[in-house]
Amino acid sequence: MNRRKGYECHQENLEQEKTADYRQYVITGSPDRLGQELSSRHPGEERPRRAELTAEQIAFSHACAKEARLIYPPLVEELEAWAEASSVPLDEAYFYLSVGMTETSRQGRSRAASTRVAADENRQCSTVGLMTRQGPVVGRNFDLFYRVRVRHRITTKPETGFAHVGMYDGLVAGRTDGLNEEGLFVSLQTVRSRPPEKRKPGLFCVHIARIVLETCSTAVEAAARIALLPHLASYNYFLADPNEMLVVEAHPERVRMRATDRGVLACANHYAHPDTVALMRAEPPRSRARQEFLTEGARRLLDIEDPPAARSPTRRGEEQGPGEGSLPEASTASAVSGVASLLRDHTVPVCGHADGMATLWSSVAVPRLGWIAFSPGAPCRNGYVETSISTSAGRDLGDPR
Repeated sequence: MNRRKGYECHQENLEQEKTADYRQYVITGSPDRLGQELSSRHPGEERPRRAELTAEQIAFSHACAKEARLIYPPLVEELEAWAEASSVPLDEAYFYLSVGMTETSRQGRSRAASTRVAADENRQCSTVGLMTRQGPVVGRNFDLFYRVRVRHRITTKPETGFAHVGMYDGLVAGRTDGLNEEGLFVSLQTVRSRPPEKRKPGLFCVHIARIVLETCSTAVEAAARIALLPHLASYNYFLADPNEMLVVEAHPERVRMRATDRGVLACANHYAHPDTVALMRAEPPRSRARQEFLTEGARRLLDIEDPPAARSPTRRGEEQGPGEGSLPEASTASAVSGVASLLRDHTVPVCGHADGMATLWSSVAVPRLGWIAFSPGAPCRNGYVETSISTSAGRDLGDPR
C-alpha cells in the first residue's frame, strides 16, 4: 500500500512538472511597458475575484499599494499597467501586493485545511554559498505547491534601474530570486513566525526581492535597504555579490543579519540569529537538517582542491555538468558542479518531490562573473540552462550529474 502511494506521488510530481508553465522571455522599457508585456504572457487567470475578498482585505491591499508607491513607484506603476492591459479591477490586482493579508490576520488568503498542514510541515526553500577564488558560488532550490503553475524565467531591462534575470511565480511585479547586471544575487525563504499584533501596510517578499534587484549593487547595500523596508511577512533573504554573502532575517517587528562563517553561508526556513529565534512560531521539520547538510557540504567543497561532487573532465560524447566549458577557471566550474550536487540531495532532502515541498526550479550562480544557470524543475532530473542577463537565450548545460 505504501509502495503504491509512493508511486502515485512520484507520478503526480512528475506530471505537474511536465505540464507546468515553464517559459523564458525578455521584457523591456518603462513600468507601463513592462506591465503590458507581462500581461501578454500572464493575464492572471488564477487570481482571486473581488467576491472572494473581504472588505478588510481589499482596504488593506489598497493601503499596501499606497505604501509601495511611496517606496518604489515603478513597482505599482507596472502592476497597474498590467491590470489595465489584462482588464483586471484594481481591487483584484492589488491583492498581489498584500496576498490577502490584513491588520489582524495570521496569514494571507485562506487555504484548505489539508493545504495548511502541508504548508506547516513541508516548507523547504534552501540557499547555500561558498567563497572561492572567483568570489561566492551560490546554489538555490525553490520549493512550493503543485498549484503554482506559473514558473517564468524573466530577463527584465527596466527604463531605470539595473537589468536582471530572475524567476516569477505569478505574483505580479515580483521575483523570487535572481541576479542583476551588477552581480547581486538574491533569494528568499519563508519562515514560520508569530505575526505582529497589528500588521502594518508594507511589502511582500517577492516585491522586496524585485526592488533589491533593480536598485542595489552590493549585498551590504541590499541588506541595508531590506532592513529599512516595511515587511508584511517573515522571510530570510540570501544576498551575494562578487565579494561577499549575507543573510537578512526579516520579521515585521525585527530585522537582523548573518555573515559567512569560514567562507560558507547557508539559509533554510528558520531563523538562526539569537535576536530573531524568539520570534519563530515553529521550526519546520528538517529545516535545520537541510541548513546543516548544506553548510557541511559547502565546507567539504572548500576543503579540497577538486571537490568529489564535481564531474571528472568530460569525455567525448558525455554530457557536461553546469559550468563546465563555460566558466574560465576549472576550480570555479568544480565548485558550481559541487553545489549543484548538494541541491540534488534526496537524503535530507534538499530536492523535494511532495506537494508543498516540490522543487519547482533550481539555480546556481557566480556573481563576480555575472553567471547564472537555472534548472526548470527538480535538479535531480533536469539539466541547468546557462542564462545571460543581456538576452533571454539560454545555453543548455546538459544533465547536471
